[in-house]
Amino acid sequence: MAKDQQNSPNGLQQGSPVTDKMPDELQQFVAVVQGCLSRMHTYRNAGSNGTDPTFSDPLPVVINPHPGVRQCNWDEFKNRRPDTVLFSIETLVAGPNLHLSVYDESVKRGLRGPPEECYEQLSCCMDTGVASPRIHRIRIQSAAILRLLNTVSGDSWDITRSHTFFRPFAYLIHHQVKVKQMFDVLSTLAPTLASLHVSDSQRTATGDRLAEEASPGISARAVLEDIRAYIDFVDTALLPLYQQFEGLSNGSLTVDFDDLWYLFRPGELVWCSWEAMPDNEDEESLDLPGRQEMWRMINFKPYVHSVRYDLLYNEIDVKRPTKNIPGQAIAVCYYLDNDGEKLIPVWRDFPITPFSGRRKIKDLCVFPVRFLPEFDQRVLEFKKRGERFLRSIQLGHVWYKGQTLLIDPKGKRDRNGNGKLAEATDDYEGDVIVDFRGAIADNFRWRLKHHPEEDQSVGSSTTVELYRVVCWNENTKSPRIVAESHYELVVGNDDIERFERSTFRAEDRFVATADRDLGKVQLTDKDLVLLPLRVYGFRLGVRSYDLLNVNGITEINYNPSALDELEIGNFHKKMIQSLVDSHFKDKALANAHPELENYRGSKAQGLVILIQGPPGVGKTATAQATAQVTQRPLLSIGLEDVDVMGEKFRWLFGRAEAWGAVILLDEVDVYLSHRSAHDMNANIMVTVFLHVLENFSGIIFLTTNRPGVLDEAVKSRAHAIICYQPLNLERTIRVFQLNIKKLIRDEEIRNSLTEGNELVVMEDQVIEFARDHYLSHCKEKELTPWNGRQIANAFRIATSLARYEVLCNPKAQPQLRRSHFDQVELLTREYDRARFYAIGKSDSKFAYDQGERYDEVEDGNDNWQDQHQTDISTLPGRLDTLSSPNYNDYRMRLVPSIPVTTPLGRGGSENKTKNFGASADRTRLPQSSYHHGSAVVQHQETNFGD
Repeated sequence: MAKDQQNSPNGLQQGSPVTDKMPDELQQFVAVVQGCLSRMHTYRNAGSNGTDPTFSDPLPVVINPHPGVRQCNWDEFKNRRPDTVLFSIETLVAGPNLHLSVYDESVKRGLRGPPEECYEQLSCCMDTGVASPRIHRIRIQSAAILRLLNTVSGDSWDITRSHTFFRPFAYLIHHQVKVKQMFDVLSTLAPTLASLHVSDSQRTATGDRLAEEASPGISARAVLEDIRAYIDFVDTALLPLYQQFEGLSNGSLTVDFDDLWYLFRPGELVWCSWEAMPDNEDEESLDLPGRQEMWRMINFKPYVHSVRYDLLYNEIDVKRPTKNIPGQAIAVCYYLDNDGEKLIPVWRDFPITPFSGRRKIKDLCVFPVRFLPEFDQRVLEFKKRGERFLRSIQLGHVWYKGQTLLIDPKGKRDRNGNGKLAEATDDYEGDVIVDFRGAIADNFRWRLKHHPEEDQSVGSSTTVELYRVVCWNENTKSPRIVAESHYELVVGNDDIERFERSTFRAEDRFVATADRDLGKVQLTDKDLVLLPLRVYGFRLGVRSYDLLNVNGITEINYNPSALDELEIGNFHKKMIQSLVDSHFKDKALANAHPELENYRGSKAQGLVILIQGPPGVGKTATAQATAQVTQRPLLSIGLEDVDVMGEKFRWLFGRAEAWGAVILLDEVDVYLSHRSAHDMNANIMVTVFLHVLENFSGIIFLTTNRPGVLDEAVKSRAHAIICYQPLNLERTIRVFQLNIKKLIRDEEIRNSLTEGNELVVMEDQVIEFARDHYLSHCKEKELTPWNGRQIANAFRIATSLARYEVLCNPKAQPQLRRSHFDQVELLTREYDRARFYAIGKSDSKFAYDQGERYDEVEDGNDNWQDQHQTDISTLPGRLDTLSSPNYNDYRMRLVPSIPVTTPLGRGGSENKTKNFGASADRTRLPQSSYHHGSAVVQHQETNFGD
């Protein structure tokens, strides 16, 4: 039952309404009680007539108890003398020396074994840390009270036997509301049934066989007096224990182990302190993030009290285990997680090991979150984290900076694909796909399943304690004058956790909701704090699923002008724009009208673009820029992702298809080289690649600097083939200018985050160096001008040199000058000369001689300063030349320009790229301008910023 304070003045959950058939039920109720007393009367008469009572019988209820409560010490609780007044309820009240009282009583009864051993056995299970007396046990010996508890709980106690309950008396507190409801109705009927006696028909209906001889009568009023005394006792003695922590938030407050049930309320937020957990599998990893700390309480299971079997007496020879300590208490909680489709509750049991004395609440392994210092701020922090968790799933493609996680929310160390424990975290900064569905599908160890708790029949259990209750004929103790001796029937497991869980299940939106409907549950702020720190993410840079920290995730700011910032020439930009734009429009049309697929054939309608050219001219940057302007992830596949049969390759393409990612196959010549009759593995690899390319419906960029070794089938698979040439002087200067702008922008961000003087770029000197560098390297055959990637690296090194110069003088302002680039040039010059003399030619000439690439350099002449200077806007011609059947015979040094004056789909004079696929009104070029497999584009303008 959920111990929520909203439904009852006592902070208890209201029970189900009591039935309206009270007159009949009251008669039946009293009939059952009278039948019980009649049987007890018969039992006593049998004993008084000489029949020896069975000493192994549990202690019976009192036939005519005095309404009220009798407080007892251990001696009084276990012994009854002729002058003892028997009440309907007896309590065992003791302080820290209860174990001594048990020991003394055991010695008096003739305990076998050395006293020292007995004392050690007793002290191992008795509480020695409680300073003041308190109630340890409650014995109910009224048949009326036991019958009422059966009625409201659905249990089936034997109401002819007394029942003893252990602390924390959760069963009695839990049912108090229903007991009071029943009592209120019975009280209104009592005046009309003041001297009720049970008729023969009622005896038959209830199955009670009353003795023919005289038996004590019972009235409804007597029954109600017993019940009223019980209710007053629970209200005054037990409910204050249950309510002692309500409204408090001081974590320095202390609690006894057997009072932990009073601390928790089902449905409230609890904090898990993993450092205090008794069952940590890996204590060395406690400082690692990933464990879930905020949970929701389902129910709290007090430890199951055990009875003592090692107290042996002269009258019975019984041998039992000699050690008996309390078991663990269990807090059952859940947090919320994503199973790939929806949020589900994930359950976990938190054991609390027994401890002696009192312990601070904040030192427990699990405690209500309100006892956490500054818990309001912590809850707000977890709420924001939960919002970030949901947002990351919604976005899918995000940026991640941080370490991978080794620990899952339930506190277990993650395992790798081979089943071995993950050993180390991995620092990563780059693009990530948050993909729970794909991660869980590919990693069985991460699978979660929602198991709604079904309604279960609630039933408590009792056991017999061998430490007898002795009834004496005289007020002195002697085995010769024992009248009766009974074992005590104790409630070993009151099953309170099942009562609470059953009620909580009916109220909690996640536990009570069927699996198929969990996706419809609306989250509240209190639900958001239950979402985990961990997300399942696919790291595009390393191409693997990992546990990632949600706090390291940020949204990606896509650059819609990424293509415009590349120095690849307007013709190339327009070609790529038109292909990509048309691709997304065709896909949108096919999704809206599936019947069009009948006219397209069985193969997927993907877009394959092959870009060839020497290193560092922007092939990779073109794919990256396309992914930016289309706001899609870029999945780069390398040689390490390829096996002979292409299983991982197919798997990666399947992931990319699901994410809508742009694929980059860099250095594709490694996989798609010429097939031959001598290498079957290579042939299989090429065949697999070609098949996958044909069936992929997304965008694929293939790049190579060795087009001469590609299999001839690649040409027909590519929708466009674009050729990039080495940098000329004009483009070299422009790429230097682009890097200067980027450096200035980065410096502004750097200065806003750190202290120090801003780096000043001597732009005139840097541009002068760019010009001199290009011209000087073109004049020497053993040297090669820097490509775009080398220029970017040079800026990085030169910037480091500029800052290092003023390292010892913090007040000096760093300046990026020509001299810094001269130092970088010395390094590359030495390497270029060494390489030239090693192979006897330039890299371009070497590639040409190997049949790998032609950079349009005349034989014996490596000087490029006078080549490729023509602007495409000055060239006449028509684009449909590209689709001519004779285009392979056409020498494409001068490529016709597209007869438009502005970028595709834009008005005015701005030269910016639009997000493809985001607008339906983009102007579409005729299909003939990029006929399937027929567009081969060569152009002198190149990318400088790869």
